[in-house]
Amino acid sequence: MRRLLITVLLLAAVILAPARLASQGAAHDYPFRDPALADEARITDLISRMTLAEKIECMGIRASVPRLGVVGSPHIEGYHGVAQGGPSNWGQRNPTATTQFPQAYGLGATWDADLVRRVAAQEALEARYLYQSAKYSRSGLIVRAPNADLARDPRWGRTEEVYGEDPFHAGVLATAFTRGLQGDDPRYWTTAALLKHFLANSNEDQRTSSSSDFDERLWREYYARPSRSCSSRTRPASFPSTAARCSPSASSVPWRTRFFSTGTRARRPTPSLRARAPSAWRAPDRRGRAGSA
Repeated sequence: MRRLLITVLLLAAVILAPARLASQGAAHDYPFRDPALADEARITDLISRMTLAEKIECMGIRASVPRLGVVGSPHIEGYHGVAQGGPSNWGQRNPTATTQFPQAYGLGATWDADLVRRVAAQEALEARYLYQSAKYSRSGLIVRAPNADLARDPRWGRTEEVYGEDPFHAGVLATAFTRGLQGDDPRYWTTAALLKHFLANSNEDQRTSSSSDFDERLWREYYARPSRSCSSRTRPASFPSTAARCSPSASSVPWRTRFFSTGTRARRPTPSLRARAPSAWRAPDRRGRAGSA
C-alpha cells in the first residue's frame, strides 16, 4: 500500500497543493510541504498523518486530503486543446474559451513532431493557468492525452482521437505530444500526460466486457509499439489500461485489465521513485461510479 500511495499522492502534495494553498492563504507547518526535503521524507510524513479512510479515498481518480490541505487535480480531456466546453460538458455548462487545434487525425497529417510538441505545450500552459488562476480555478493538470491507440478500423468510432494506423508514426507523435504537455523543466512537469489506452482499445462495442484477441507478434510489433516508444523516450506521467480483456497469445493467460489508480509523480522520475498509472475510466469515485475516457 505504501508504494501505491507514494505515486498517488506525490503530484497532489508537491505540485498542486502549494499553488492552491498559497492562493487560499493556508499555511500548515507540515514537513511534507517543505520542498527542500527528499521525496521519500515528504511522502513518509504525509502518509503517517493520513487515516485509513483517507488512504482508501486516494485510490480513486482524484488524490486529495482536504483535512491536511492536500489538493489533488482532476483529470481533463485534451487531445487537441484544453476541453472546457462542447457536447461533453467539460465546462459544466459554463465554458471557458481555450485554444483548439486540429483533432489528432489532423495533427497526424502534419507529419511534424515539433509542431505537435508545440501544440501540446500551449495546451499545457492554458491548463495550468486555468487551474491555478484565482480568476478561473478550473480545469486540471492531469491531461488524458495523447492517445497512442491505432486507427485500424473506422468502425471503432473514435479514430479522430488518434494520429493514424501506423505504429511508428503514432509513437513518434505521441512522444512529441507528451513532451509538450510535461515541459522541459528538470524538476517539475507543466502538466501530467496520461498516455492512453494500454492496450488494443479500438473497440467501443461493449468495451467493458469484450475481448481483444491477437497473437504475440501483433501485440509486440503493432498494438504495443506506440506506447512502448513513447514510454521509453519521454516517461509519461501516467497511463490508463484498456477496459477489455486482452489475449496476446494462446499460450499466455488472458488477463482482465481495468483502470486502476496509482497516481502521478510531481517530479521527473528517478531510479528510486517512478510514476505510472492513474485511473481514468474504470476507477470508481467516492460514490462508486466510473469516470469516462
